[in-house]
Amino acid sequence: MTPAAELCDVRKIYKRTAALDGLTLTFPAGRVVGFLGPNGAGKTTTFRVLLGLVKAAHGTARLLGEEVPDNLARVVRRVGAIVDGPALYDTLTASDNLRVARSSRQSAGNIEDTLRLVGLSERADDRVAGYSKGMRQRLALGMALLDDPDLLLLDEPMDGLDPAGQRDLRDLLGTLANHHAKTVVISSHVLADVQALADHVVVINRGKLVAAGGVDELVGADRTRLVVEDPSPAIEILAGHGLNATIDQGRIFVETNEPRRVAELLGAASIYPSELIRERRSLEQVFLEITGEGR
Repeated sequence: MTPAAELCDVRKIYKRTAALDGLTLTFPAGRVVGFLGPNGAGKTTTFRVLLGLVKAAHGTARLLGEEVPDNLARVVRRVGAIVDGPALYDTLTASDNLRVARSSRQSAGNIEDTLRLVGLSERADDRVAGYSKGMRQRLALGMALLDDPDLLLLDEPMDGLDPAGQRDLRDLLGTLANHHAKTVVISSHVLADVQALADHVVVINRGKLVAAGGVDELVGADRTRLVVEDPSPAIEILAGHGLNATIDQGRIFVETNEPRRVAELLGAASIYPSELIRERRSLEQVFLEITGEGR
């Protein structure tokens, strides 16, 4: 399957600083992709290069199989994007904002269907000046969806939303991916939402790729954490049953998502943990480790 977007050895320099430093990455098609990196990592610049808003100094970029910016016109209607926040007319209604967008793009997009999809039908005739942050984000997403694109590139769509707004937008993006067969690439610092929504993650730092893969692959399997009075016999018993166990700061960590089995094996040897918990590393923990931000 042709990737939704890809960069190969792309370099972009701003004022002698490399925003992208030989960046090579792929956003796979048909997936929800979390695009992660610290502030200044190059995420927005990546989107800008893919959308033809800036030209790379070196390397190639492709969008839906077409090299950009040279062939951007062939695929631009198949791509919806939010970059640098929503560009909305506050004095106009939601419907009028979409009409302006449709006219400027010479689009045949259905305004009523778009408003229904993003949950703004009941506020369609209200001026955007009275919209909440979450409603403005919904409208911005509606503008990105107006041409029913195959690919969405969304730069910090959760920015400034309260928890309820984050939940609503996450549900909407999940619907777009799962029921409308769209590729959704989300650049976000809300890593819990990315972990709940994305099935693939691309991480960059200082303009370079540092990690890419499935969320489960990067986060790793669940494990069991336990505390016992004497760790050595417990580890020997677990190892004898094929379980890998290590000690860290007085706690035993076992590479299994079955704490009940651990308890049964140790209980048979009259070893009873004072603490026994199934745990899973978060995407945030992994992100901090691979970017060095957690030091």
